[in-house]
Amino acid sequence: MNSTSNLTNELRDFHSFVGAQLAANRDQLTPEEIVELWRDQHPTDGETAATVAAVQSALADMAAGDTGISLAEHDRQFRAKHGLPPSA
Repeated sequence: MNSTSNLTNELRDFHSFVGAQLAANRDQLTPEEIVELWRDQHPTDGETAATVAAVQSALADMAAGDTGISLAEHDRQFRAKHGLPPSA
């Protein structure tokens, strides 16, 4: 398939996606939010490859004994980074 027909198909799919979002009463979303949802659900080949590489690296780290951080520590760091109050 050539790039013109790929683009046509992608635009047709995006148009259907926007219609589905509106039909699902998601019309309170901004156009930018709809595009962001589309991109989240339709990653590029490069994004997929980067994700696969990151997961493979994490699995290799685990196999080498890296246990990461606890959920409690992650929660503390996340809250501090985003200015959220400590958990109760």
